[in-house]
Amino acid sequence: MSKMKSLRNITQELSLLYVEDDKASRDTTIELFENLFKTITVAVDGKEGLSLYEEHFQTYQKHFDIVITDIQMPHMNGIDLCREIFCLHKQQKVLVLSAYDDKKYLIELINMGVAGFIQKPLGSVQLTSTLFNAAQEVKEQQELFRFINICCDYHWDNKHESLHKGESLISLTQSEIKLFTLLTQDREQVYSSLEIFEHIYANEDKAFSLDTIKSLIKRLRKKLPDELIINIPRLGYQLKSNTNNILTPH
Repeated sequence: MSKMKSLRNITQELSLLYVEDDKASRDTTIELFENLFKTITVAVDGKEGLSLYEEHFQTYQKHFDIVITDIQMPHMNGIDLCREIFCLHKQQKVLVLSAYDDKKYLIELINMGVAGFIQKPLGSVQLTSTLFNAAQEVKEQQELFRFINICCDYHWDNKHESLHKGESLISLTQSEIKLFTLLTQDREQVYSSLEIFEHIYANEDKAFSLDTIKSLIKRLRKKLPDELIINIPRLGYQLKSNTNNILTPH
């Protein structure tokens, strides 16, 4: 199996944020990334990159799997972008595109937590090797935290966004899946009805309805153990806390 094919086997389910201000470099590299990643979001400078990074999390309640950014860019350079991203998500996997004259920044970026560097001009061997290592680490982390113990014999599969009781799959509607995905992100977090509504209907032109959320919660509760979804008066909803919620990978 070729190195590029091995890389694609790992990256084909991953999302990428690619930040590059040079149009020629951007257009050439996008063609390569389109053959590797499931989704690619492109920004032309650090300021737009940060905005898209925040927007992606607000919409999907998930961070990008990998961020690749240039250093020298207008409006916000790659160093400041990395700093802002790590403030939002310390474990974010970030790769930095570096030219020869960027060496003075490398120690600072390493200390921030950057996962690796890809030297310009891009060479296929180095690009493949650096991307493979980063993507493999992402997949290993995803597998480690794939299965979440909900309670009793119930568990949630993050990868396939599915709920199971023992070996049996519990049938959920798309709205119920989106709601459960949100609630499992952080079991200490209380989500307001408005936050739930905006998460579920983010891509729909639909006016907020409290009754819609109450009805959805009621339907989902019927498929779950009693009192798993807790109603916090005047605040919203959360899943009942579980201190031992990570299951051994299947």
